[in-house]
Amino acid sequence: MRLLLAFLILSACARGTTDTENLLLGQIMGDTLNTSDVRLLEVGIIGVTTRIYPTRPQITCREKIAPPPSGPTIQTRTAGVVAWTHVLTSPDWTLPDYLMGYPETINLVGAMYFAHEVTHVWQWQNRAVTGYSPFHGLAEHKPGVDPYLFDPTDEIDFLAMGYEQQASLVEEFICCRTLAPAAQRTERLYQALSAVMPVQHPTQTPRPIEVLGVYEEANLFGVCD
Repeated sequence: MRLLLAFLILSACARGTTDTENLLLGQIMGDTLNTSDVRLLEVGIIGVTTRIYPTRPQITCREKIAPPPSGPTIQTRTAGVVAWTHVLTSPDWTLPDYLMGYPETINLVGAMYFAHEVTHVWQWQNRAVTGYSPFHGLAEHKPGVDPYLFDPTDEIDFLAMGYEQQASLVEEFICCRTLAPAAQRTERLYQALSAVMPVQHPTQTPRPIEVLGVYEEANLFGVCD
């Protein structure tokens, strides 16, 4: 009861999505997401614990725009937790608007993070199709197992993927459609997502003039081929 009361009190401080955030979500999820239900809230204890995973292969757009790994493992902190329609963010990952300046400008890392977390809200709102609950998503997090990892060269069946993999796929699509809208992998990602969401085709989405958040020495040649 105390936890429920605390959650209700915190929920009163949560914010809704901004117009620019809704613009991106509309391009990806359309009317399959009720954005008026989405709430975002910074929670200080999110990100306190760390996890160690094997270094991810540098083959996805998500990994290619980041600095290269320095060893065989990576240590991560939880950036966000989704409780039904509430996105609980760590202080390090909290922004008043993850899509400020969009569509002319995009903070690519911020946009990918935001879309990843809201995908879990989409999974909940569409649970009749996805079978999702926050507890099912939580169960994917096991010691030594990276639930976000997927092979971008595999055939993609969105609903057959894990819930974190699904959210990572949405991230990957945003990364690829921003940097390489006409690339082969971008098209494959579009086809996979369009089976479950009314996603806008990447070549029909205006490209931002300014892209922020990409590692300055990243090699983006063939980033989504």
